Amino acid sequence: MSETEHDYALVVGISRYAAAAVNPPWLPNLNGPDNDAEAVGEWLKRDDGGGLPDENVRVIRSADFPDHANLGPQQQAVVDAFTKLKDLPNNAYKGQYAGRRLYVYAAGHGMAARREDAALVTADATLDDRLNVLVNSWFDWFWYASRFTEYVLWIDTCATRQPVGFLKPCPWPPEIRIDAGEGDLFMAFAAEYGKIAVENLLEGEWHGVFSYALLKALNGAVGSPVTSEALKGYLHNSLGTFMTEAQLNHSGVAKEPSFGTTDPMVFTTPPQQSFAVTLEFPQDCIGKEATISTAQDVIDTTTLQQARWTVDLEAGGYAAYLAELNRTYGFGVTGGEGVVTLH
Repeated sequence: MSETEHDYALVVGISRYAAAAVNPPWLPNLNGPDNDAEAVGEWLKRDDGGGLPDENVRVIRSADFPDHANLGPQQQAVVDAFTKLKDLPNNAYKGQYAGRRLYVYAAGHGMAARREDAALVTADATLDDRLNVLVNSWFDWFWYASRFTEYVLWIDTCATRQPVGFLKPCPWPPEIRIDAGEGDLFMAFAAEYGKIAVENLLEGEWHGVFSYALLKALNGAVGSPVTSEALKGYLHNSLGTFMTEAQLNHSGVAKEPSFGTTDPMVFTTPPQQSFAVTLEFPQDCIGKEATISTAQDVIDTTTLQQARWTVDLEAGGYAAYLAELNRTYGFGVTGGEGVVTLH
């Protein structure tokens, strides 16, 4: 039996809000969270993804509430979903845990009163009653209670500053076990405190930029296995590549994600993928022999007949070396086909 059969996940995506219907709207509707919640849920259940049993993955999103007069998920629905995780048998895994790993993913409008706050605004929120769920507070409850041995938190929301009193923390009495604080953590947020997370039309579908990058990495853009170190690095370096020029020039937009604790862990081991990468060399390299290598191996060698050389490469770090010019160009492949200009 696979260890992942003892993993559990809660995935929440909120795209439509009651506050969007008022005039003037307090919050606009969003385009990405429904798609992102569905995609994260599917990855969690795939054999080459998270590998969780279908019944261990709870996905609640706006698309589950097609009635515009009864938008959701509302605050109580999210609280109920956390409560179902709390009610799992406390000795089902190794005699003392509810499970091995807990995943929590949330996408939608967000608020924060402190660094690493992640309050998901729920569909029933209004300007006068800013209903939300302080997701990190509920997530922390499970960690201190040692209900699992590993914990993963992925948050694709803004971190708009709000007073503490507006946020809905976990009200459960603490359960702090003697081994509390020993569970490994990976915590990644689309935006640092006070910044905005953005969404874009990417590959013909709306996605949050953070979620899009997250899924790219989980699906093999960082190579295999997908480790916490590789995932953190990819998220840190790639968000801007999926933003528009206007978003990049907006001072309030988070160009990099924020991270809490990122302990070593492996998320998945997808099949290795190769990508057709075109290297663009300076003109004086034409006619010279070029070699591509990793830190361990020579990958390919050719005499450049033109300034561009297209080669299939897996995700990772590489160097292009031209011995005659005594010149080395370092570059990285982060998944997907494209052109890399060497200079």
